[in-house]
Amino acid sequence: MERFKFYSINDASIDFYWGRIKKVMKNVESNDHPIFLDVLEFYNINKILKNDIYLSEFSKEQIKKIRGSFNKKINIFFSSLTKENIIYYLECLFSVTSNTSIENYHNPKDAKNTDIDSNSTFFRADFLECFEKFQLDKKITESDLKNIINRFSIPIWYFLKSDYFSIRYPKLIKTVFFIEY
Repeated sequence: MERFKFYSINDASIDFYWGRIKKVMKNVESNDHPIFLDVLEFYNINKILKNDIYLSEFSKEQIKKIRGSFNKKINIFFSSLTKENIIYYLECLFSVTSNTSIENYHNPKDAKNTDIDSNSTFFRADFLECFEKFQLDKKITESDLKNIINRFSIPIWYFLKSDYFSIRYPKLIKTVFFIEY
């Protein structure tokens, strides 16, 4: 299944995804237990709606309601994550040798041992944006993140796109930055 990824308001591929976007928008209310990739797709669709990009068949009131549903589900999902969930998602998104799958995963006990969908890696930056937005640093210590970065060989530049990681994990960023460069 091709999931929608928002790159910018000038991204010409948005037109290609309108069918998918419309389907997700119409079904968001009935998706009571969204999985990780659903939530990241909600986050991306919400980005276009926030920029007032949507099909004219939806009224402003409908868009407001849909955005509220997306926000609620995104908030519930990220506030319920445990340290183990966060580590698992980082592994799935960043480890190129991982035999893990995030397709149906929310709890470590629910993990499947199948290969990760290569399209899922497009959501790396989105997950780190959500990591920041939902203050997941409260669940992942500097030592935890250092171990994750080292274990999965995550390039430091992912953590330098905003000041968040250098403020929340200052020793780690300095250490990793000077080791890599």
